[in-house]
Amino acid sequence: MISRSILKICAVVFFMIFMSAAGNTGEVRIYSGVSDKPVPPGGMRFFLQYLHQNLRYPPEARKKGTGGTVYLQFIVETDGTLSELQVVRGIGDGCDEEALRLLKTSPSWTPGMHRGRAVRVRMGLPVTFSP
Repeated sequence: MISRSILKICAVVFFMIFMSAAGNTGEVRIYSGVSDKPVPPGGMRFFLQYLHQNLRYPPEARKKGTGGTVYLQFIVETDGTLSELQVVRGIGDGCDEEALRLLKTSPSWTPGMHRGRAVRVRMGLPVTFSP
């Protein structure tokens, strides 16, 4: 009887140690809503101006008359850099790649803040192409 109880206790202790180690993988939480949202340099007004000035309409899209909105998703890191850029919904003909290029070449943002500290924040951005 005692050996079974000791075995159960050891199993529980092992499980607790394993779970605490698994929870401490160094991963940093990604927020989607924070009190102070990430901001591009100069604010969103200047960022939209940056997009407008640097957007290159892809020749294939121009030829086919492709237009619409490419929806991007990305993470603003604690240092303001952008990571994990991806197209959530695209329109093709080179527009998806152009929208990603614009975001990749944009300057670093001011990071989002949660409870007074910089945190990783998931953001979305629509980029519109009109023929």
